[in-house]
Amino acid sequence: ALSVSVIGRDGIAVERLAVSEEPNLDLATAQLTDIAKKLQRANEELEAGELCEMIQRTDRYIIILSAITHEYFLMMILSADGSLGRARFELRKAAVAFYDELA
Repeated sequence: ALSVSVIGRDGIAVERLAVSEEPNLDLATAQLTDIAKKLQRANEELEAGELCEMIQRTDRYIIILSAITHEYFLMMILSADGSLGRARFELRKAAVAFYDELA
């Protein structure tokens, strides 16, 4: 993982850890929470339920947004060759650990 963040749906990081300057974590957080808000609105119109997870894969990165509560997400950015399955597993474990604190 290149970075992990706990972020509010407002796009502001509550806590973050990055081992690399790339990609710009502040910009990624703001842009991806904006996309998540739009997806949630689409889900509401479709009566599809709450957004639980969002994955974006590019030629350089894998970005995973995983819901902790209705108001908070975990975001992990991996290099393109990172293990998506392992990352999803670890994010689910972390979301359970953070739930009581953020609910």
